[in-house]
Amino acid sequence: MKLFLPTAVCILLVSQSALAQKIEVSRSNKTIAVTVTDSASMEADTAILELAAYSYGASEDDAFVNSVARANKILDAITATGVPKQNIETKYVDVTEVQVDPKERATWPKEKRFSARQGWSITVSAEQAQGVLDLAMQNGATQIGKVDWRVKNDLALEAKAREFALAHARAVASEMAKGLGANLGELVYGSNTAPPPEEEGTSGGFLGGVIGGLGGQRPKLKLFPEKVTESVTVHAVFSIN
Repeated sequence: MKLFLPTAVCILLVSQSALAQKIEVSRSNKTIAVTVTDSASMEADTAILELAAYSYGASEDDAFVNSVARANKILDAITATGVPKQNIETKYVDVTEVQVDPKERATWPKEKRFSARQGWSITVSAEQAQGVLDLAMQNGATQIGKVDWRVKNDLALEAKAREFALAHARAVASEMAKGLGANLGELVYGSNTAPPPEEEGTSGGFLGGVIGGLGGQRPKLKLFPEKVTESVTVHAVFSIN
């Protein structure tokens, strides 16, 4: 009965993997299959900044012209630091009539009847992020969106996570083998998949809202680069003796 138990358990554990890889499961070819998820982290070396700028005008044309002038000032300042133009993506450009409460319509400034906005996604190194953000705000940016921290070599990060996951899988399989009164053998099959990305609460939105209008009293926003984490799920099948 002691010899029969490991075989029965292994048939249950590797049935799907055995079918995929045609691994024969029998009394003479006993295996253990495990599935684990592990992760690895690295310091971010790249930042994607989301910035926007609002402008106003008495007419649609005025608002548009003011928006173009503000955008040119912001982008010229950023590219002057060496940020390539191909690292700047326009996310939206629009002009709308400002919706005013009827009670305030009579006193609403005529020069702010229409608003125009432009938004950009700017990719820079993590070291450049703070300076680019400060420069954009100094030259007319009025909104700050989420900062997406990344690593250039994401394959290396995934490989590191996979290495951790395989070691974890072997440790789990070894404990299972001990419980079955057997010794863990070689890895006979392995595969990995990345878990689906978690939803970000700030995705697509702006964190700070409109922050213009403070003039010289505007406080400085400090960025804190975060670590980038990659998770990997490993399916591993080991032989047991």
